Amino acid sequence: MALLHRLTRCLVLTFALTVGIAVHSAQAKPDIKTLRTIVTAAPHSQDAKRARLILTDLAAQGSVKAQVELARLWDVGAGGITDPAQAVRYWQMAAAQGHVASRYKLARALIAGEGAAADPVEGLRLLRLGAAGGHLGSIAQLGRALETGVGGKSDVAGAKALYEAANVKGDDWSRYRLALILAKGQGPDRVRAGHLLRDLVGLGYTGADFSLADLLVQDHPTQKARDEALEIWRSQALAGNDRALARLAQQFPNDYASLLQTALARTTPLAITGQMDRATLSALGNFCRSQGIAETCRLGPMRSQVARILGRLLFAGQTDQATLSVWTGSPPKRAPG
Repeated sequence: MALLHRLTRCLVLTFALTVGIAVHSAQAKPDIKTLRTIVTAAPHSQDAKRARLILTDLAAQGSVKAQVELARLWDVGAGGITDPAQAVRYWQMAAAQGHVASRYKLARALIAGEGAAADPVEGLRLLRLGAAGGHLGSIAQLGRALETGVGGKSDVAGAKALYEAANVKGDDWSRYRLALILAKGQGPDRVRAGHLLRDLVGLGYTGADFSLADLLVQDHPTQKARDEALEIWRSQALAGNDRALARLAQQFPNDYASLLQTALARTTPLAITGQMDRATLSALGNFCRSQGIAETCRLGPMRSQVARILGRLLFAGQTDQATLSVWTGSPPKRAPG
């Protein structure tokens, strides 16, 4: 058995030499970047299998770089397949040796219960360790955990303080979360929320313009604010955002009807993405019923050819009961007598 083990080691080292990995002494370790390139270039090849064996051996010997690399390969699938449990295993090994980024990844996995049994208490402990050391991702994610109440009650004040700290370090995601918290406040908080959201819009941050529009129409907005919100929602609705369509139904029904009419006149469907909450869905449904286009809205104004044909007929005033029955599946009413 000892002889077999020595022969295996020799074969591994021979492979390392053939792929150009420098071995300067009996204790020298192969180059991790070279091994990564081999694995990611052709994950199912024999060379990739051998490279993974070398990484596994190095990780078992305590190489943090190899542990981190194996965790990454198993996490994102760059090694051919994903295996969250294996990713967690190697994050644990690297985190035990003080690797900050692995500790952060492990914390998120434990909170989400991905690759290991959910353990929010341990996840929060790891995030607090990272945050105390100034790790930006840990600061931001700890803020989110406090905001959503992971492992206990929500602590919005604590989350806000962490988002503030991450914002100072230039984290746009934390700036966005901070803006959303401030937007629920009054006076100066809302003003600052507007400034933060405008900054994010300027940076092209996804979702910032939608949130800015929501902020603009809170309470008693000026006409200028309403016009700005209208323009944001209109452009997003045309880009395929059904939440923006719902907002138009709530705030600008006439503009919604005009936009819907334009969309229904298209010869090709416009993809709709996103989710509507119960309140906006209800508002949209009420508006559709009040306008006599409930069936069109139910099918989704831009999702189906049936809805576009029916909607085009409805808007053009060309429908009769027989025509409607073709598209809705309901039998036409018989004439009296």
